[in-house]
Amino acid sequence: MGNAFEIFAWLFALVLSVTVHEAAHGWVAWRRGDPTAMMLGRVTLNPVKHVDPVGSIILPAILIFLHAPVFGWAKPVPVRERLLKKPRLDFLLVSAAGVSANLCLALLAGGVLRMIMSLLPPPGNESAATLFFLRLAWVLQDIVMVNLVLFVFNLIPIPPLDGGRILGQILPPRWSASYNRLQTYGILLLVILLSTGAFGRVVSAVIMPLFHAISGLGFG
Repeated sequence: MGNAFEIFAWLFALVLSVTVHEAAHGWVAWRRGDPTAMMLGRVTLNPVKHVDPVGSIILPAILIFLHAPVFGWAKPVPVRERLLKKPRLDFLLVSAAGVSANLCLALLAGGVLRMIMSLLPPPGNESAATLFFLRLAWVLQDIVMVNLVLFVFNLIPIPPLDGGRILGQILPPRWSASYNRLQTYGILLLVILLSTGAFGRVVSAVIMPLFHAISGLGFG
């Protein structure tokens, strides 16, 4: 497909996915009583409101160009737990909203991708329409993959990831406070996880089978 198009496709998929992820956090927080994200304009699918220039664009682009494992981040949605109707339960729902949105987006993109692939003519047809749908299929497979990576990665039970926050709400209160203090070391633990290749093994063992099941394609 060409290196420039591949970078564009990955960046488009990443920006779309982190936008949906953060907007979902803000929407659930708003529905459960905290208007902070709504007042800040974060309950929106406008990527400008969510994208971090370094974490959402520059760093992923460099990693794609270097053929290194791709990761990034968006601006976190502020949530004031004390404003939620049922703080403990609602904060769990807010934390789970992002990964749930990513899984739904992966399933939706996978369904459209399967439909497109079933309608493509046999190899050898290089009409403009065929080339367009091939490029669209490429973007869709990236959307599936990026959302599955975000889904699995954010479920790792290390604060400040969503998985860590979900576990922090499930644990008994006397354990939760101690567990949440791990957030001080969370970023360091995540850097170690990424630098040792441990997450790459998770990708192979967990994400790739999910990608195949949802998209009907191999990857690579």
